Amino acid sequence: MAYDPTVWETYDVITKERLNKLEQGARTGTLLSGTDIDADKDWNGKSITNLEAIDTPTGNVGARSQFVDVAGLTTLRKSQIETIGCSPGQTVTLMSVIVPSNYSSTIASNCTIRVKAMNTRTIPNQGTITVYRNGVSIGSAPIGDLYDSYKWMPPFSTTGGFKAGDTLDIKLSAGGTSGEGPSVAEIHIYSSRATNIPVYKIFPEEGTW
Repeated sequence: MAYDPTVWETYDVITKERLNKLEQGARTGTLLSGTDIDADKDWNGKSITNLEAIDTPTGNVGARSQFVDVAGLTTLRKSQIETIGCSPGQTVTLMSVIVPSNYSSTIASNCTIRVKAMNTRTIPNQGTITVYRNGVSIGSAPIGDLYDSYKWMPPFSTTGGFKAGDTLDIKLSAGGTSGEGPSVAEIHIYSSRATNIPVYKIFPEEGTW
């Protein structure tokens, strides 16, 4: 239990009981079990080791690295506004980003892609947006019947996952062999922090990619 100090009055006599209580208080102060936690503690980068368990009523155990994301529309991670077209039978890169080093290198993350695009009536429904992780496809969606003006495609999500240091390329490909191909005017990458990963439940947001 925490130490309960004696309140001294003028002319109080020092007794063995009060001295014993003073020594007990000094001993209590060296024990964590006798410490009243009454303020936040900055650990100055020091580690807390050999823990058996962490019990927090709110589940708010934060992290400033090893981020893990799931597909979602909570936070805009990266955006690009640039009109890029694609000829029939070709594939072009729309956006390329490197997953920041503060993401987990062992647990895969995923994201959601939103694209403002326009297909062509000469080769309708032939435009496709694909997300690649280090050259491997991890999600794609057709542009569909978005004609005459740029419109937002329905959001689609990656499923193959990515980790710290991976390169994500978002590409546009067009089918057919002739005519005018599809084009893209704007791209957004969104995600939400994973809340089912032990120790990583609550992540502070620290900017975008």
